[in-house]
Amino acid sequence: MIPRRSRFLKDCQWLLDCPFLMDFDQAPLNKLFVNLNQDFITSLSTQVPDDIFFEKNTRLGFYFEKLIEHNIEATQELSILAQNLPIRDETRTLGEFDFIIGNNDENIHLEAAVKFYLSSQNSSEWSTWVGPTSNDRLDLKLSKLIDQQSQLSQLDVAKDT
Repeated sequence: MIPRRSRFLKDCQWLLDCPFLMDFDQAPLNKLFVNLNQDFITSLSTQVPDDIFFEKNTRLGFYFEKLIEHNIEATQELSILAQNLPIRDETRTLGEFDFIIGNNDENIHLEAAVKFYLSSQNSSEWSTWVGPTSNDRLDLKLSKLIDQQSQLSQLDVAKDT
């Protein structure tokens, strides 16, 4: 078995090396991660989460967010201003910011998700890619991400948060 520190750093490297789902024209923030100093991220002095993190957080989504957090904190240009910040109006929760990142004088809303889909047909159409249930399709997830989650920062209540 690979020691936890080595596994975590290899997973951080995977996050940097994996292909982007969306191209840069549709998701220009992908460019933030292209120029990260990979040697710094995986250097011997790099801190990794304590064992307690791994014992308490067994869900893949928490681990994926920790990888992103680690890679952001490894840069000089970026800083995490808020993480998992719920946005509420008077009666309900409207959504949550996964990350608010500071990049020079700009604040960036970054949504983070790790999902697994398989194509149900021999097609590259997003609608043929299904998740654990037939209602969980890649085209629906992308629509929600683009039309709802990424627009959360435009709401007045979110701007006041």
